[in-house]
Amino acid sequence: MSVREAIHSTHWPRWVLSIPALLSLGACVPQYSRLDWAGLVSKTDALRFIAPASCDTPDVFDPVAAGAAFFKVNRLEPVSGEPWTYNIEFVANEGIRRGRFVIKQWWSSAGIKAAPSSVTTNNKFCNVLAEVPVSRDGRNPYYVEPETSKTTEYNSLTPFTPLPVLLLVLVDIALLLSFWGFERAELWFKWAGVLVAFFVASAAVYFFCVEAPWQEYQKALTYLKYFEQLPRTVSGDLLPISPQQLAYIVAGPTHPQSTQFHFEVFAWVSGGLIGLWLLVTSPFVVMGIYWLAVPLPLEELHRRTLRAGRAPTAAEITAAALSACTGKAAWQHRIMQRKADAFAKNLNDIAQHL
Repeated sequence: MSVREAIHSTHWPRWVLSIPALLSLGACVPQYSRLDWAGLVSKTDALRFIAPASCDTPDVFDPVAAGAAFFKVNRLEPVSGEPWTYNIEFVANEGIRRGRFVIKQWWSSAGIKAAPSSVTTNNKFCNVLAEVPVSRDGRNPYYVEPETSKTTEYNSLTPFTPLPVLLLVLVDIALLLSFWGFERAELWFKWAGVLVAFFVASAAVYFFCVEAPWQEYQKALTYLKYFEQLPRTVSGDLLPISPQQLAYIVAGPTHPQSTQFHFEVFAWVSGGLIGLWLLVTSPFVVMGIYWLAVPLPLEELHRRTLRAGRAPTAAEITAAALSACTGKAAWQHRIMQRKADAFAKNLNDIAQHL
């Protein structure tokens, strides 16, 4: 028995090959990745598989039976003078096998090529050759970025770096200091809410710029690990795989374009939003600092004279009142007025207790 007959008779029952072509009409050819892999995959190498096929199935349909298996091709050489016929070395469960095979269809990422009917009509056995792009180093199908370097890059983009933490501290300080700069508490809560919204927006941008690509990369790793865990020989050659396994490999992993981090976008957006908030609220921060740092002259006078054990004189009170009003901007007058109201209320409370 020839190798060609053996691959059709030993690994697939004869009745599978004699099924009328009509029964194959529902079968679909595996869908290749439609993304642009140019520059990432080899221009000359490919991962190839061969599977027995019906010679009578119309070219628009998958001629491979659902229960068939695809054998990894180690070597492929065209037979001179016999179009669509190749000498092929492949990996079977029993070891390396060699034979001459007629190819009915050639699947690749470029599309499906079908042999003319003159080639397949008078043949008893036909085959499908499936070709999968491989990375430039020829090790894996398509291309997945190295896990070590990608993980290092991701870890370097963690939000808990000194600069963002410092920015967060500064914003918190500005938020706290601005509290006394707003004349109505509801306005402070409004701008505090705007700040929270900016942080939420920054977190969303961070997710799409860093976390989403990282999740896409995890999908690519899952694809790569799936391929690496397929059954192999002692020497590392792939053992026969099912059509479903081939379809998964052919579909390809997540494209590296989808796994690229865009931390600079996050930095510009979040920095811009926080910077805008700081710019708008900076006058209120200044007012808050003024509130905390500059005392009401009249209140300061009472404290000083109290420590001296005496009451303030009329002249001192007049001078303190003038000091609170002279040479100040409108917002400083408003703050002094608020301080004066608070001081008067405090004196009234003391008087009631006395």
